[in-house]
Amino acid sequence: MSLTPNDVDKAETRGLYGDGDGLYLAVAKGGSKSWIYRYQMDGRRRDLGLGGYPAVSLAQARIRRDEARKLVRLEGIDPLVVRHRQKAAAAAQSEIAAEREQRAASTFKVVATAYIDQQAPAWSNRKHAQQWTNTLDKHAYPLIGETPVHELSTEDVLSVLSPIWTEKTETAKRVQGRIERILDYAITTKLREDSNPARWRGHLDVILPKPSKVHRVVHQRALPYAKAPKLAADLLEVNTPAGRALLLTLLCATRTGETLEAAWSEIDFERGEWRIPAIRMKAGKEHRIPLSEAATAVLRLQESVRRDDWVFAGQKRGHFLSNMAMNNVLKRTGWLEQTTVHGLRSTFRDWAGEKTSYPERMAEVALAHQLTDKVQAAYFRADLLEQRRGMMNEWAAFLEFP
Repeated sequence: MSLTPNDVDKAETRGLYGDGDGLYLAVAKGGSKSWIYRYQMDGRRRDLGLGGYPAVSLAQARIRRDEARKLVRLEGIDPLVVRHRQKAAAAAQSEIAAEREQRAASTFKVVATAYIDQQAPAWSNRKHAQQWTNTLDKHAYPLIGETPVHELSTEDVLSVLSPIWTEKTETAKRVQGRIERILDYAITTKLREDSNPARWRGHLDVILPKPSKVHRVVHQRALPYAKAPKLAADLLEVNTPAGRALLLTLLCATRTGETLEAAWSEIDFERGEWRIPAIRMKAGKEHRIPLSEAATAVLRLQESVRRDDWVFAGQKRGHFLSNMAMNNVLKRTGWLEQTTVHGLRSTFRDWAGEKTSYPERMAEVALAHQLTDKVQAAYFRADLLEQRRGMMNEWAAFLEFP
């Protein structure tokens, strides 16, 4: 006998209640109810779920039963196979839609931020990530920042580079390289196809003139070494953390970041060494600096005002001095027109080459320069720490450090 709506509503005992033509009401333990269409296919009994009750009424269940029964009896098609195919097609469509949605949301700025965040821990200079962000924020984001990476074309990249290529060539080349790497990252993460419109070699290099043809390299101002003792004397009068940082930079011929990001854990007063870990070095190799008596004195003075692990702590706790701190000292003392902070490394190099008999390679090691001669570099691996100690003490003496 066929079921009535009242039968369905009152059924509470666990079991199957037939309605006819393969339709059953299944009551589970606990009283939940669902509809099943039971049929034979290739000699096997199959059960097709038609939905739960009361969401699917008796009348609706019969309609669904009739549709499935038609597939079995008239067309010889298994409705379970049809359902599996429909589910697979729906899942594929959902996946395609999700991928499209992700691609649409993966704008150049979003992908660039993700790339910078992933790479920042491996960059030796802690300011490097901010430099990437600043250049992209100024030159790229206003034009292509909201464009999905899979839509970026050569024309889009040129819209960023062309206006600054001849006027700010060095900056433009840096921006080009950064866009290229970000789009390589997008390709690797399958956010765009295997085509990079920012690629230089074999692509942009046939459109844009070579940087060397449109840009003359201007070296940073370097103080003649004869004037270095006067600068040292003026810095001794400054007596601030920034002034001492600049004085240490002059004495040790270090780069700006190497000085400002120095931690007390790197300083070994007992051995008279400053060990800068590889992660902080431009060449990715540990650099040992023999501390002259003058450099040690500067560090001892700074230690007397120690606030945290940074040697040159900034005003905000847990931060080191700003990149502009030493530059501002040069400005206040009237030396900025004659030299830059980085230029002081050239001052030391000129002094070592012209006023001493130390081997050229020793001065290069002091500056943490990579040897350009690959054969020489392969055999020359010692850092000549003790020999350099004498050189750095002579340099401090030349600066007339008291």
